[in-house]
Amino acid sequence: MPESCVGNAYQRLLLAGLMPVVILGLVVLWAVGRRLAQCVRIRASERPRLHHAIAGGTVDALPVLLPLSYLCVTNVANQAFAVFDCVSFQVDAASGQRRYYMSSDYSVVCDRADDSYNRLWNLGCILVVTVTSLPLLYFVLLFNSRRAICNHAPTLTSRSCHFLWLDYGPDYWWFEPFNQVRKLFLTGFVMMMPERMPHARTLSAEVVTLSYICEAPCQVGGRTPHFGACTPIPQALGCHAPEQA
Repeated sequence: MPESCVGNAYQRLLLAGLMPVVILGLVVLWAVGRRLAQCVRIRASERPRLHHAIAGGTVDALPVLLPLSYLCVTNVANQAFAVFDCVSFQVDAASGQRRYYMSSDYSVVCDRADDSYNRLWNLGCILVVTVTSLPLLYFVLLFNSRRAICNHAPTLTSRSCHFLWLDYGPDYWWFEPFNQVRKLFLTGFVMMMPERMPHARTLSAEVVTLSYICEAPCQVGGRTPHFGACTPIPQALGCHAPEQA
């Protein structure tokens, strides 16, 4: 379907940002509603407090919320960062005046003096902050579960967020948020660098990629991760590398 059939750039971005929120919100409501329904069947004297039931329902929803948020964040991030990816065209050869347009939609002039682009710019900022906060949320969940993960002593939280660490193993419990930040930087933040710095995007992408290569586990499944020649981050975060035979 052509993008023009969905509306203007602002409406498309608003739809892209709201749809994941609605889907994730429905999942939370379903999980909390199920937990509250279970509480109703318990005797009044033994029922947990309302906020405990809501918190428990939210934790119950994590095994579904985390994979869904992982799938949604890429699409939302691509469209949000596209707001700041502008290309210039010369409009007056005599004065050298140039005008900037969104590279994904040449009908949009990148000029915050224009009310329509200013609204789009503000919405893009909100969505960029939102998708950037997701790796932080992932890290908080994993950090609170790090002892359970490293010591192979599962807790309710570590089981709920197993999607984030299961493929990397206990010593690399922190790796998924790190990988998410890398992806956001390479596909998004580099687009925000000004056009007058032509090599900045390439150099910054190379630095981030080199850091990723140094610290990435060489085996998915994580049973015998390789710590490489660079600084072993897992040891600094509370885990220890297995002894080499």
